[in-house]
Amino acid sequence: MSLVKTYDSIDELLSESTLVVRVQASADQKEVSADSAGTDKLASTLTTVKVLETYVGSPDSSLTIRQSGSKGMVFDGLAELLVPGDEYILFLKPFSFDPKGPDTGEFIITGEVGAYQLQEGRFKLTAKSAPNLPTSVDADNPLGD
Repeated sequence: MSLVKTYDSIDELLSESTLVVRVQASADQKEVSADSAGTDKLASTLTTVKVLETYVGSPDSSLTIRQSGSKGMVFDGLAELLVPGDEYILFLKPFSFDPKGPDTGEFIITGEVGAYQLQEGRFKLTAKSAPNLPTSVDADNPLGD
């Protein structure tokens, strides 16, 4: 099952997200197996983030974000791993190992592309191959309302 998807607009990305939040990534990161049994050779990284502002949804004050890969791995088209201390606007949805399975309490970045990192006063898209999404969004109006 691929979590990567191509989106034609912020509105389309938003339609598949249950949360849109401004966060700060913490140093609390750990590498885990990508499957529930712990046998998958591909790693995932779990990062705890502090919610600074909420645009969509009603999140807790901190969230656990699951991303494909680990430090040093680069996947073309996926959002880069969250950097501890950096701020982001994240489009998120709940994660479960099985679409019909129980909620894990973790979130994934919608389509593995819905992550914007604060750089030089703007939030810039971290996925390198998301040609139809804006390359940056305004911190005061990230949804473009």
